[in-house]
Amino acid sequence: MEHLIIPKKLYGRENEISVLKESFIRASLGNAEVLLIPGNSGVGKTVLVNELRNPIKNGNGFFITGKFEQYQQNVPYFAFRQALAKLCTELQSEDEQKRVLFKTEILQAIGTQAQVLIDLVPEFESFLGVQPPLAAISPQEARHRFAEVMRNFLGVVCRPEHPLVLFIDDMQWAGIDSFDLLKQLQVGKTLRYLLVVVAYRDNEINSVHPLLSTLDELKRNDVPITELKVKNITQNSVVEILKDTLLPTAKNVSDLARIVEDKTKGNPFFVKSLIVFLLDFKLLWFDDKQKCWKWKIDEENEHILPENILELFVMKLNRLNKDVSSLFSLAACLGNRFNIENLSIISGRNVFEC
Repeated sequence: MEHLIIPKKLYGRENEISVLKESFIRASLGNAEVLLIPGNSGVGKTVLVNELRNPIKNGNGFFITGKFEQYQQNVPYFAFRQALAKLCTELQSEDEQKRVLFKTEILQAIGTQAQVLIDLVPEFESFLGVQPPLAAISPQEARHRFAEVMRNFLGVVCRPEHPLVLFIDDMQWAGIDSFDLLKQLQVGKTLRYLLVVVAYRDNEINSVHPLLSTLDELKRNDVPITELKVKNITQNSVVEILKDTLLPTAKNVSDLARIVEDKTKGNPFFVKSLIVFLLDFKLLWFDDKQKCWKWKIDEENEHILPENILELFVMKLNRLNKDVSSLFSLAACLGNRFNIENLSIISGRNVFEC
C-alpha cells in the first residue's frame, strides 16, 4: 500500500465558500460585482473558486475562466482570450434553437463590429460567420471600439436567465490592456448579471502595481467590489487532511501534523506536496503487519525536509532520469497548459514516448 490518495476536498474553507456563493447569488439577481481574491501562491484560490461550478450550473449560468502567465504578458488580453474562447465553445454546444438565438442577438448587439470579437477569439468566426472588415481608425478610437464591443457582446450573455461568472486568475501578471478592459466593462452599470472574480498573488503586488490603481479607479466609479482574502489553513485542518489521507489510520497523526504545519506554515499546496515527499523519501510508509501508516522524522533525518515548495520540487526533479527531466523542461516551455501532441512535436518523440 505504498501510495497515497489525497482528498481533493477543501479544508477549513466554509466561510470563504459561503462568501463566493453569496456573491454569485447577488450577481444572478442583477447586482453585478467584482470579487477580489488575494492570497499567496499555493493557498488554494483557484480550487476555492471552482467550488462555484455546481451552483452556477444549477442556476443555468455560464462559468468561464482565463489565467494570465508570467511569460505571456506581451500577449494582449491573454486570460480574457482564454475565457471568451471557452464561452464560444459553450455557446456552440447549446441546442440549435439557442445557438441561432444567441447568434442573432450577438450580431444585433455588435452590428458591423463583429470582426473585433473574431480578431480577439478566432473561434467566433465559425459561430458568427464571416464578418465585414473593420474601418481603419486611430489607436485611441480602436480601444474605445473594442471596449464597446465587449460590453455589448457580454450584455447578450449576462442576463437573468443565464448569468455569467468570469474568473480571471493570476491577475498580477496582466498587461495594461487587460486592466483597461476591466475598468471599461462598467460592471454593475452596463453589465448587471455578471460576477467578475479576480484572483491574484498579493505577495507579488507592490504599491505601484497597476492592479492597485485599477481597483482605485473602479471604486471611484462606484463599481461594487468585494474582497475575499484567502489565508493558510490551520493545524486542525492539517490534521484532517492527514487523517483523510492516511487510511485506515496513522500513528501519532497529531504530532505529524504539527511538524507538517510548522514546515509549510499551513500552505495547502505545500502541505499536500510535503505528504507525497515524505512517502517518496521513505519518511512515511505503510506497515502491512499493523495495517497502519507510520512515519519517522527526527534529528537524524529532519535536515532532509525542504524549507519551501521551490526546494521541494527541485529535489523531486533532481531524482528524475535525464529523459523525463528533459521532457519536463520542454513542457515548461509550452506554458502551464499543453497537450501531448505539441510536446511530441517539440521533443521529436512519438506520443507514446511522451
